[in-house]
Amino acid sequence: MYTASWDKSIRCLDLESGEIVKTFVGSKDVIKCIQYSNEVIYVAGCDPVIRGFNVSTGEVKMYEGHKSWVYCIEIQGEQMFSGSDDQTVIVWDLKTTKIL
Repeated sequence: MYTASWDKSIRCLDLESGEIVKTFVGSKDVIKCIQYSNEVIYVAGCDPVIRGFNVSTGEVKMYEGHKSWVYCIEIQGEQMFSGSDDQTVIVWDLKTTKIL
């Protein structure tokens, strides 16, 4: 299980043992939402940049386009939808990080 919090960290927990397996900084500011899809953890929050962390390769992708806090993200197929305090919803191409 993956968690994210106000301390800007992402944690991987082993549900059987209850132990934290891995911890890393996931954002420059408070994380308000997290999604997991196809080996990638997506986080967003008070930093307008959405970050995608590939848990297998360590690759990080950044999705830049919002002008304010990002409150929600949803993954559907090869697209991500994000809603922001800037009163926009952006549709992203997951592979290229480009706004559709």
